[in-house]
Amino acid sequence: MNRNRENQILGLANGGTPMHRALKIMLPALLALTALAAGCAQDIGTVDRTQQNVSQKADLLFNADGTRKEWFMQSTTTEAPYASAYSFVGMQGVMERGVFDIQEKVLYFYRVYSFVIGEGMETPRHDVDQRLTNRDGTPYLVNGNEVWMDKNSPVAAYPIESHLDVIWEYNPNTGEKTNVLSENTSDRLWHQRESMRVGWGNDLLPSSVNAFQEFSQTGAPNILHDAQSAPELESRINPETGYMDFVNDWIFEAQTEYMDGYGTVPLCYYYAWYSGGIYECISERIRTRTSFLAVDPAREEAFLKYDAQDFTDFDMERFGYFRSERLRWDVDYGTTYGGVQRYVNRHDIYQRDAAG
Repeated sequence: MNRNRENQILGLANGGTPMHRALKIMLPALLALTALAAGCAQDIGTVDRTQQNVSQKADLLFNADGTRKEWFMQSTTTEAPYASAYSFVGMQGVMERGVFDIQEKVLYFYRVYSFVIGEGMETPRHDVDQRLTNRDGTPYLVNGNEVWMDKNSPVAAYPIESHLDVIWEYNPNTGEKTNVLSENTSDRLWHQRESMRVGWGNDLLPSSVNAFQEFSQTGAPNILHDAQSAPELESRINPETGYMDFVNDWIFEAQTEYMDGYGTVPLCYYYAWYSGGIYECISERIRTRTSFLAVDPAREEAFLKYDAQDFTDFDMERFGYFRSERLRWDVDYGTTYGGVQRYVNRHDIYQRDAAG
């Protein structure tokens, strides 16, 4: 068989079959498109779709060594009108010591001591008190004693907007991860998710601990994340560092008093010698900062050497001072005047040498 006859049988004569001719035309174009696509393709990096104000639950509940984390809580007035009838710059609320308790909708802050000495925590009530445990489930001890959370009287309660996990998005069919970092609120139950978004500043429990919320008509939390906002107003919600704070603006009505025969009269109508000062006749804005400081076990051990000074009413008459008072329960007489613990508020501002 000669070569021409062979080419005719194989269909290679006159440029081959139609399919072969199409491949000869399309192949260079396909190669060109492949090269073009390879040239245009580039790594776009991580796409982060997470939002701000996300707190790790473990950072609120536990220390780095796995022990339960306690917090100090206090509110301080940072701005107030000169003629304010409610507060002044530097005024502070009650200092509280407690722990956080995470529920589905609310983040509670409970005391770890009894409000009245000898009233409850020395003999915990299992219906309202809860034993604190470390991350591994062992009892949380201070000076060898178990610590209980007094759930009978929560100090503060902040709304939880969502429970979430920060994860890489993935293909649900293959499980292959993508380059997109997002907030997942569906793969696990709420109490299994590692993070949450809390409405800090929106305390749901007005109390004397935060007297501003108790008497104010409105309170607006300044949860700001604007690069152009004042740095001192920016909320610092970083529980992993052991310190958090946020700013609130409270709007108060002009203070009033009831006068027989006249009814409710604005306090600003009175003479200063009668009311004790000159006060605003319109509403006033008071700005406060609520702070949380993690309890440092090493620092607390050093404080055990501190000798608290009792400051009686006689001492107060001689030289008025700020003091902290706490009732004491007596099994026979209940709370008594003589049993009240009255300690002066003083601060050691000097650095100690090796001799103490």
